[in-house]
Amino acid sequence: MAAHDILDTPQRILTVEGVRPSSRSAPLDESTKALIYRQSRRGVSVELLARQFKRPKATIEKAINEVRALRLLETKLEFMYDPSFDDPALAATILAPMPAAAGKAQAVSRTKAPAGLPPYLASLYGDAPLLNREQEAHLFRKMNYLKYRASKLRDALNPERAKAAELNEIERLQ
Repeated sequence: MAAHDILDTPQRILTVEGVRPSSRSAPLDESTKALIYRQSRRGVSVELLARQFKRPKATIEKAINEVRALRLLETKLEFMYDPSFDDPALAATILAPMPAAAGKAQAVSRTKAPAGLPPYLASLYGDAPLLNREQEAHLFRKMNYLKYRASKLRDALNPERAKAAELNEIERLQ
């Protein structure tokens, strides 16, 4: 459906989704916020949603951010904590590029697929060299550190006051 179709028939979209337009003075209910969020995820602009729901753009953006924040808070986020994560001086080391392989022989060594492995898994062997112990440990620590940082930001997140930049950063870290 084109954007002009949505603009020309706001009642149809709202009826299809099972939500009626709300008045300007009444706060948006949870189902309307969810509808606004879904429509924005489908590419409907904030300007168009504001006209469709007869609300200011700021109200639409706030509703989108609130639903987005609630979804982020519902997402399971697990990591293995390390005390070094709390030391800001170590952040650069943790986030540094992956260490190079010790020698050229290790860099190109590939492993043969074990016998009896399904073809779709066997095809993964030989496509890329395996990581050495230091590389694997570095990536594991980095992954956990990024999840830890996302968790810290999520802990401070208030869905009713969530800003798009905060949500973007949490999603980027996850």
